[in-house]
Amino acid sequence: MNRSVTRVYRWLVLLATLGVAAPAAAQYQPRSLNDPATGENYHIEAGADFWFPSADMTIESEQLGIPGSQINLKDDLGLTDQRFRALQVQLRPARKHKLRFEYLPMEYTQTATLRTDLVFNGIRYRLGLPVNSTLDWKTYEFGYEYDFIVRNWGFVGFDLEAKYTEHYVDFDLYGTVNFTNNVGVKGGYRSRDVGYLIKTDSGSLTLKGIYFGAVVRY
Repeated sequence: MNRSVTRVYRWLVLLATLGVAAPAAAQYQPRSLNDPATGENYHIEAGADFWFPSADMTIESEQLGIPGSQINLKDDLGLTDQRFRALQVQLRPARKHKLRFEYLPMEYTQTATLRTDLVFNGIRYRLGLPVNSTLDWKTYEFGYEYDFIVRNWGFVGFDLEAKYTEHYVDFDLYGTVNFTNNVGVKGGYRSRDVGYLIKTDSGSLTLKGIYFGAVVRY
């Protein structure tokens, strides 16, 4: 009799243990080894940035053999720093392939009274003359990126770009914080440096500063 009771007790203990362990095992969901990091599972990404660059620009233009003055757009023409908005679209047909497009319009419009004589494009502008000036610079970038190493922790690859504007040096360092796979924010530092020489015209345009933006993905 005691032996039977002992057997029944052992079965009850075993069943109770399984009853407790089964729900605990059901609650544990190990992360898949092929599950990308947050924000890396998408096919279309759109973003918008606000860029706050400081401007350092000088231009010079000769015409009809008349040398031009070296004109500083801030000191001589009253240019002030502005805020610009950049728009980006990225298509990701496969995990290793990305197609990118960016549009960045930049426009400066200013009025100033000349503090010295200036010669531009063969025309002399006299001291004390009020002048209006506009700089309209739009850039379009098209890019393709191939990531030959893709892991959940990151990727390594190379990209090719075509720029529709004057040739320039573009430096862009940024980071992104992803709240979900579909929404994130980013911030960074960007600089653009253009030096040009076209016949007798020359110039140096440098813009650099921080920017902030947001991205949405699908």
